[in-house]
Amino acid sequence: MAKRKVVQDGEPLIPFYPDWHYPLSEFYHNTWSADRPNAKYPILTHDDDRNLWNYRTSDNLLVNAAYVRLKNLQFGYTIPRFLTQKIKVDRLRVYFSGNDLFEIDNIPFKYDPEDNGNYSGYPFMRYFSFGVNLNF
Repeated sequence: MAKRKVVQDGEPLIPFYPDWHYPLSEFYHNTWSADRPNAKYPILTHDDDRNLWNYRTSDNLLVNAAYVRLKNLQFGYTIPRFLTQKIKVDRLRVYFSGNDLFEIDNIPFKYDPEDNGNYSGYPFMRYFSFGVNLNF
């Protein structure tokens, strides 16, 4: 995939909920202050209502979502006929097939880039299959 940007959204951007996404120090040391005018996150404030934290869309939430993925790979080999005739087989073919075998990206909060930033979607799945085709 070529140049692509996506706006981050959802739970990974909430500083205190859920706790397993980020340690507090990630926000504390990377939020805006007079000493850190170019910080990664907006100013951190405490309020009884987490929904009041600064979630407005900004270029701060825009990330490089370019990636390269090996989407599908198939290969097979047909055993030469002079070998298969010895075991009374007309045709013998072995094969491998795989989907989503690997991906190269710099996307934070690892998610499937084809899912457009939805962190609550199904995880990235890889599929492998091996097989043998026999013709008698």
